[in-house]
Formats: sequence, C-alpha cells, structure tokens
Amino acid sequence: MDTKSQGKRDEGQPPRSVAVDLMDNEPQKHKMLPVWFFIGVILCIYGVMILAEGLYELSHPPDTVLENLHSAIWWGGLMILVGAIFAQRNRHPV
Repeated sequence: MDTKSQGKRDEGQPPRSVAVDLMDNEPQKHKMLPVWFFIGVILCIYGVMILAEGLYELSHPPDTVLENLHSAIWWGGLMILVGAIFAQRNRHPV
C-alpha cells in the first residue's frame, strides 16, 4: 500500500496535468509555412497560364512542326497537378 500523501510528488516524474486544454492560458506560437507550399502555389499559377495558352492555340494553331502534340496543354496540366500536390502536402506547418 502506498504510504505517500497525495500532496507530495515523486522527484523524478513530471507533474501530471488534468484538463490541459482548460488550464492552458499561453498564446499559441505562430508557425511559418514551408517554402514548398509557395512553390506549389507558383507552379499552379504558371500551370494555369500555360494551359490557357495551350487552349488558345487549339483555335489559333501556330506554324510549328509538332503543333499536333499540344504540349502546352500537357505541360500546363502537369504543372497544375504537381503544384496542387506540393501545396496540399505542405499547407500545414511542421
């Protein structure tokens, strides 16, 4: 049976806290967003611009040899996809 009184604490153990959310009055520290979030946003913006140019080229085809591949549409879509993945994975601070 334990002979210690309830008012004493063990020297080696940290004190236990009950209802931490109710007792925590310290303001939360601001955490910065990672740079990869902003890289993802920039990739999305550039992807939208390139995709828009590719869609414009569908109605006004350029005089190039490989115009039938529609590379601006493919690259614009790829940049939007990669940018969205970067931004989504890094939107919460570490």
